[in-house]
Amino acid sequence: MASDDLLTPSSYEPTLNDDAQPRFADFPALTYSSQERDRGGSTSDASMRAYLAAAAKEPQRSERTESTRGRAPTVEMRPIASPTGGSHVVNVVTRQPQLIPIQNSFDPTSMSTYSLINQQHPGTATELNSVIISAGSAAQRSATQQNLQSQGGITYADMLHGLLMDDENTLPNPESKLLVYSKVQLLNLEGTATRTLPVGQALLTSKRLLLLSCISNQSGFFDQKTPLTYTVGSKSESATVYLPIPLDNIKSLEMVTNSLSTAEADIRGMEGCMKDCSCCCCCWCCLTKWVAAPLRTDQSATRYVRLGVLMPPWEEKTTVELQLPNPFSLKKTTNFLSSLQHLLN
Repeated sequence: MASDDLLTPSSYEPTLNDDAQPRFADFPALTYSSQERDRGGSTSDASMRAYLAAAAKEPQRSERTESTRGRAPTVEMRPIASPTGGSHVVNVVTRQPQLIPIQNSFDPTSMSTYSLINQQHPGTATELNSVIISAGSAAQRSATQQNLQSQGGITYADMLHGLLMDDENTLPNPESKLLVYSKVQLLNLEGTATRTLPVGQALLTSKRLLLLSCISNQSGFFDQKTPLTYTVGSKSESATVYLPIPLDNIKSLEMVTNSLSTAEADIRGMEGCMKDCSCCCCCWCCLTKWVAAPLRTDQSATRYVRLGVLMPPWEEKTTVELQLPNPFSLKKTTNFLSSLQHLLN
């Protein structure tokens, strides 16, 4: 299988040559807030915008490297602050980690506790902070390494190596074979989600639709047990998903995009007498001018692709809903669906 047939990033314009190894965009971290993760793992809009902006850059070569300590290939950790104040880092697995400072990965509750140490221990706050960072960094390294040893630090290239069948190829046009999604939900006939898949990429081949995710999530925590006892630690989670759907099992497809943008401004009257009067109360005659406050804007959007599928292995009637990120390219999405329709006919 030629390297051109391997998964390419969401730039849709990979740079490949006959001797090239698989190349992948150097995506920035995607973030989950704790609440978002509980609702199914949808990423924040700001994080997804950064993710897609990086995809437009020149793809970089994917490398499996060994550290000076001989550790297995791991992930690159680069933080983006969560909207709720924490930094739950979600990355595409590419290379050795550059772990963020432990205090920058605390969730909002932990950060609130951490911010009070100067007030609670004014004489020893510097020493306490040093111990917190030292112990927290050690926990972070340990958790990350243990997780990688069990997960293997697998990359998208690793996932596809040997998984494509001998007579199966990806499509030649990158815009027609790859679709980035923020989340996938598998819905039963009643519309209830029976399974949720994290952020990933849908790869279209000549025989199957492959749903792929290869991400890592890191977060820190800090808690005060007693006035003189604290606990600091780190969590490292990984998710690798390979879900192939034979094209013969796809029975229908649809795309829905709805967006709503609003802008509003308050208009207020400024007080002050317009003429000589004896009134001492606030009334219409005591207004000098009207002033508009700055605009407030809001935007909401629903964008998804739905597939009617007889889901393997028991051919259960299932709706596969691929939720599209914000922003997204309508042209690239329709190109992907056009290719899928052509293969289904």
